[in-house]
Amino acid sequence: MIGSLIVLAAVSLPVLIAAAVVASGDPAPVAETLVRFGVALFGAIVFAMTLLGFAGLLIPTAMALVSLALLASAVLVFGIHPKETPLPAEEAKPRPRWGTLVLLSVLLTLIAVAAVLALRFPVTSYDAMTYHAFFPVKWLQAGRIEIVPTPFGDPAPAYSPSNVELIYLWTLIPLKSDLLMRAGQIPFLLLALAALYGIGRHMGFSKGTSLLTALPFAANPLVLSQAASPEVDLALAAFFVSGIYLTLRYIASGNAGAAALAGMAFGLMLGTKYLGALYALPATLFLVVAVIVRCKDSFARAACHLLAALWGIPVLGGIWYIRNWALLGSPIYPGTVELGGRALFAGAYTRAAMLKSPFHIPDASWIPPIVAQAFDPRLFPLYLVCLLFGIGAAIALRKGPLRLAVLLAPPVLIALVLWLVPYNSQYRFLLPAVTLAWPALGAALELPGRTRWIPAILLALSLAWVCAAPFPEAEWLRIRFSAEGLIRVEEPAALAICFCGVLGILALLFALFRKRTLLPLVLTLAGTVLIGYSAWPLLCDASSCRPLRIGKTASGDLPWQAWSWIHRNLRGVTLAYAGNNCPYHLLGEQPDNRVMYINVNAHPSWKFHDYENAKRWSESVDLSLTDKPAAYREQASFEAWMKNLESAGVGYLFVTPMNRSEKEYLHHDRDGFPMERAWARSDPDAFTLLYSDNQAEVYRVRFSGEKDRIPREEESLSGTGPSSD
Repeated sequence: MIGSLIVLAAVSLPVLIAAAVVASGDPAPVAETLVRFGVALFGAIVFAMTLLGFAGLLIPTAMALVSLALLASAVLVFGIHPKETPLPAEEAKPRPRWGTLVLLSVLLTLIAVAAVLALRFPVTSYDAMTYHAFFPVKWLQAGRIEIVPTPFGDPAPAYSPSNVELIYLWTLIPLKSDLLMRAGQIPFLLLALAALYGIGRHMGFSKGTSLLTALPFAANPLVLSQAASPEVDLALAAFFVSGIYLTLRYIASGNAGAAALAGMAFGLMLGTKYLGALYALPATLFLVVAVIVRCKDSFARAACHLLAALWGIPVLGGIWYIRNWALLGSPIYPGTVELGGRALFAGAYTRAAMLKSPFHIPDASWIPPIVAQAFDPRLFPLYLVCLLFGIGAAIALRKGPLRLAVLLAPPVLIALVLWLVPYNSQYRFLLPAVTLAWPALGAALELPGRTRWIPAILLALSLAWVCAAPFPEAEWLRIRFSAEGLIRVEEPAALAICFCGVLGILALLFALFRKRTLLPLVLTLAGTVLIGYSAWPLLCDASSCRPLRIGKTASGDLPWQAWSWIHRNLRGVTLAYAGNNCPYHLLGEQPDNRVMYINVNAHPSWKFHDYENAKRWSESVDLSLTDKPAAYREQASFEAWMKNLESAGVGYLFVTPMNRSEKEYLHHDRDGFPMERAWARSDPDAFTLLYSDNQAEVYRVRFSGEKDRIPREEESLSGTGPSSD
């Protein structure tokens, strides 16, 4: 009972902290309240988890105590005293128009479908299975933040900033399962939509137009796929636009609280991934300029507001860079910080090595298709038209430099990312700029006269194309365009469920806001539709449970059947893996398995950076050769590997073929398996094959001194998988 109360306190207190911050300010519109609450909540979670994680105290009791201290601090600093400033009578309860309710119902339906699908199906995106979802479980099991190796692939994720992973860790605590983490980016989608709406209102758009600016963003399949997966790119975009919105609010109000929350949002973005530093620099400069201009008449006031605005950036984002610099020599390890061709802080490789990656585009002719993919090819023409119309309207109608700056910022940011980021073929890296781009739609729709019908018609056609019609398959400069309709129009059930979702939510909103005499009937209809809508995906089989085509799925050559076998047969065991770096599903459904990579040489506790540092000290190393150095696989020895397995208490071995890109520089057999499979097959006394197919092999590991006979429960597992012979 006491343990349950402690867990409840650890999870709920950050929510109260955010509520205290929000309640301390003046009454605000709903959008601003949501943004303030979201930034404060995520900031409190990240701060508490960071403090406890690096102290080795990731346990519910410590989390509850730290959260309680944060709550007390929030109350003392901000004070919970909402000011009673009632709105004028005619504006106190405005009735939204029908168009606004319809748009809102469509937005909520898209979010609801994404949430249900995320909760219904397991994690399938490659990056989530590699580290975004894997790291939080490993940290929770260890009770601390530690460097988790990412072998057989990119070594950088082990050292990258991980604020969002800390938020995912927080969602693991109440249920001790990944259920909430699977829909981890749904809150970030809501945060981004609220910030977009707020930016639209701040730019002078009507409520309906402000909602329209959020609609193409929410209908982007990239956004919905991110929302339905525990990754971080949508969270990065949400923190970015939230900080921009709060900065605009500070410009309008001069409230230091808005500046402080804007700085917190930029700090959260900085600590989400290395890419966040590129977006955080111009965003922070915008915030600093806003404070200086707003407080130009008082130096003391400007200093106080700057302190309030900037403290959250190093506290919430800088800790990861400080750790890497102090322990590893480079703030962006394994990358190298260079200036004028000279290494200021040496890492494991340089920018020159990253430019050799297949993820770097060779020339500028690749830029248009990459940008089009970020917006979605069916929405990109709409944005271009709206950008031109919006800039023209801002100049012609003299809307001021601020609106023009918001409209021009996304193209500038896109250019910076494509120029400065070595892995610039990854169009998801453009998502923060793409998110901020859609207020251009509102600017175009606010044009006087009949000109506004041009973007309005284009919007309707583009959304219909995205939702119902596929994009013709084409290839341009080896970039393949193939986008199917968002809604599975070929399945009547998918059409019915989306239609009923919109109808039900619209009826509910109508009942809440319009309050006509048909209220009981409308509520009954809404309740029936929503209950049916929620239950349908949970009762049907997996093949027909996806009304929307969302959810970035990893390659089909991954060992899905073997992972399913692990879920059915192994619980609470220690399991080593080799071959690919997608270990998440080896944790089991709870997840309660201990999963780790075991070194193949005489250094059982070394990680990637230890091998690279030792190699650099012993010989001259050219840091520009490759962005995937593999010293950790050198000097391999079967005897050393066996000792490492035994010292780690490993009971099972899971081996898969390596990815195609890793086969180019790592030793493997003719089937693509790493050396661990050959070693296991060479010693049948120590390794008993339990499962085998062409994608994976699972062995029971026994060491000298253990019983020679396989336990009876394991005899029933042997040979249950299809043979690869």
